Amino acid sequence: MDEKKSSVRPFRVEALHTLALFALAIAQPVFSTIGEAPEFLVAHNATPLVIVAFAVGLALIAPLAIIAVEWLVSRIYRPAGKVLHGLVVLVLLGIIAQQVLDRFLDLDVKLVLGLSLVLAVLASLLYWRSATVSRMVSIAAIGALLLPLNFLFVSPASRLVLSKGGDVFGEVSPPKKTPPIVFIVFDEFNPTVLLDENKQIDEVRYPNFAALAKDSWWFTRATSPYHQTVVAVPAILTGKRPDGTGRLPTFTDHPRNIFTMLGGEAIA
Repeated sequence: MDEKKSSVRPFRVEALHTLALFALAIAQPVFSTIGEAPEFLVAHNATPLVIVAFAVGLALIAPLAIIAVEWLVSRIYRPAGKVLHGLVVLVLLGIIAQQVLDRFLDLDVKLVLGLSLVLAVLASLLYWRSATVSRMVSIAAIGALLLPLNFLFVSPASRLVLSKGGDVFGEVSPPKKTPPIVFIVFDEFNPTVLLDENKQIDEVRYPNFAALAKDSWWFTRATSPYHQTVVAVPAILTGKRPDGTGRLPTFTDHPRNIFTMLGGEAIA
């Protein structure tokens, strides 16, 4: 171990460490996953304000709530506050260890959890006894502020944040006369499960599908233009093949679609 023990660090430093470890263990993986897949936010109708609130809540409000509990316990009985902070550090280090093991090793779940616990205990010992490790965690707290900024203004999700809500989701005037069209998308649906031994829809098991097929056109060999929903559905709605440009399923990236063509915002 190096230098003198850092277990006498003041509460403000412990709070900074909680913020840093929470950012590494929880905020960073979430921001990375959602930031690289903004279609998740589109699917949930997340407006720029909602996305900003989500980023602030995850990066700051959530860890500050944990810090507030630590502070309250420390005010009542300082040793108990130390124990609580130690448990928080152990859990967050365990989450970090589990993510690292999952990324680089293909192990059984039980083995991963066991190794994560061992690594978390060892890392906790270093955290409490090494002043150098303590300073490194303090420096890592900078990431608690940089992570939401990267998510909001640098990641692919920034296209949703920096766009006006109306531009992203579109505002289409309703048609003067409602077209007799019902559009239903069965996501990841295998139509072969509907068929009987004659390759026809089984009227006994699926009477409603069979009735629909009798009163409509059923193109048995039709397939989706793409294997991902976020690309296939815009292709269906616009009538254009996917071009591989990474467009989002938003009004901004697909202004000419069946809704604008049938509505009052038809685009030539």
